[in-house]
Amino acid sequence: MQTMHEIDNTSEHVTSADHDGTGPFRLVVVINQQETLIFRSEEKGTVPEHIHPDDPAGALKRLKQVHGADAAAHAAQNIAYYKEIAAELVDADEVILIGNADGASSAMHHLKDFLETHHADIAKKIVGALTVDIEAMTTGELLKEARAFSRQHPGLPS
Repeated sequence: MQTMHEIDNTSEHVTSADHDGTGPFRLVVVINQQETLIFRSEEKGTVPEHIHPDDPAGALKRLKQVHGADAAAHAAQNIAYYKEIAAELVDADEVILIGNADGASSAMHHLKDFLETHHADIAKKIVGALTVDIEAMTTGELLKEARAFSRQHPGLPS
């Protein structure tokens, strides 16, 4: 399965070369079943990179673990989506995840589990996982949540 990847900025993907060098290179990842936004920092005005799963039939609207005949089909779609996200996180020093649900329906938790299983090096860079109602928030409000998290945790590893 392929994913739909849109770049809203001039670089090919998010890299530490784009970082200004003041502090760790932190990425903010806002994820749900339909889209992932990857911000280069939590600062105001940051333009996100968008990654969408390839899901023409709408099967990924629910990410609960699927058992039986459909399990393999859904797993391939999810894995392709998570692999592409992981590829964008390689150069980060720190990652803040933001998602909107708990348990089996949480794309954020599925991504975190995927990274812990398949990309332990990236999973170790996760410094926070915030659960908020992302559909009800603007981009500015999401970044404000990430900034608040960073201020509340000044001793984050760098």
